[in-house]
Amino acid sequence: MADGKSGNGLARGVTVCGVVVPMILIAPIVLLMSFSTILVAMVQAQYGTTCGSTTSSSNTTTSWVEWAKNIAAASGTNFSVNFQEGASASKAIDGDTTSKGWSTWASTASTVDPVATFTFDEAQTITEVKTFFYYDGRASWPKSQTLEYQDEAGEWHGVGTKDGWKIQAGDAGSGSDGITAADTPTVDFVLGTPVKAKAIRLTNTLQDTKVYINVAEIQVFAQDSTVLTPQPASDATLGDLRLAGEPVEGFDPAKTDYTVDLPVDAEANPVLQAFAADNAATVKVTGDAVENGKLGGKATITVTSADESETKTYTVTFNAFTLASLKVTGPTKTEYAIGDKLDTAGLKVTAVYQSGDKTKEVPVALDDPQLAIGSFDSTTAGKKAITVSYRGVTATFNVTVKANAVAPGPEEQKPGSTNKPGATGNGNKNTVANTGSNVAAIAGAVALLAAAAGTLFMLRKRA
Repeated sequence: MADGKSGNGLARGVTVCGVVVPMILIAPIVLLMSFSTILVAMVQAQYGTTCGSTTSSSNTTTSWVEWAKNIAAASGTNFSVNFQEGASASKAIDGDTTSKGWSTWASTASTVDPVATFTFDEAQTITEVKTFFYYDGRASWPKSQTLEYQDEAGEWHGVGTKDGWKIQAGDAGSGSDGITAADTPTVDFVLGTPVKAKAIRLTNTLQDTKVYINVAEIQVFAQDSTVLTPQPASDATLGDLRLAGEPVEGFDPAKTDYTVDLPVDAEANPVLQAFAADNAATVKVTGDAVENGKLGGKATITVTSADESETKTYTVTFNAFTLASLKVTGPTKTEYAIGDKLDTAGLKVTAVYQSGDKTKEVPVALDDPQLAIGSFDSTTAGKKAITVSYRGVTATFNVTVKANAVAPGPEEQKPGSTNKPGATGNGNKNTVANTGSNVAAIAGAVALLAAAAGTLFMLRKRA
């Protein structure tokens, strides 16, 4: 590079590859390049790593026009697994890559390799599939993972298999082989050549120890042009409605009010997700029903078109059964001695739930962690009320603590007994005899005193 000079200062420039570029153009060029760099970063953050010059294992570079979005939980995508602990599968597409998700834990070691399948209402152009595993106190991930896709003719094709991360060599115990959370793998299939698929599936080959897997999140990226059909800028229609990642039964974009009857044992509302039919429209979900840990209530979904000319409102009402009371049948044993411990055999607790005019009764297991049986004081005799509490509601049952029987002691002394050594025979006779002697002695003493008093009176009178 060399300076090029002319008589006019504005004409000064720099020589690039033999071409003199005027200084007046340098600043705009630098600004344009900076703006382009920022734009690239923004697009990559929005559309994933497959958007941009990403080189795959086949050394094929993707094009900038192949922008992709995560469609794992999008409208038209259906997610299923071949095995799950409880209802944990939906957590694998809830957008959280760092928390516990889809778990295959079971009380006995599984011999079935966990499989996650995504099927699409319309064929999608898949560019990347990414799995975030979760360290559940142990190496809760597979030995390897295989990605396959189903073409539009229904034939399945292999994409590849990933492995090479740390796995257990011993038992399935917590922290075995020194494996920690820092060793948790993230398996990323970046397709240098995108594939048109009606479905994809991820087969997780279990470790030799048969330890279960826990998947925090699965992301499926598809070219944006194939994900959504362009809609008019004034479209404010709701395109999809989901609860805990599952489509709401009976969803219809033309229907604006929905009611969800929650199970009686629900402790919080499921996560509500709403998607606009027009990807450019904005969706806002408000209301007490979407507060963290809230049970029941109403959520309002407001969809505003891209040009802000149209707005549509949808509501979702959660009908929750609330725990109204407890029915308690006391234990079989109702009487106790002092110092006994409470025997809960035969104790039955029934939770009574109400929602409007509906009532449901559900038995409560005695080992339910939310059930508490109050203290039992058997140190004193009497009727005792024992309190049973469950999820903030209480009830009582009664038992009786009886006083201990008193053992008979030596015969008590009867009234009039002299307790004199050697006294024998009938106690009543001795009592009468002793009483008579005492009375005679007292009478004699009184007579003597009376005589003495009379004599003294006479002597005074003579004097």
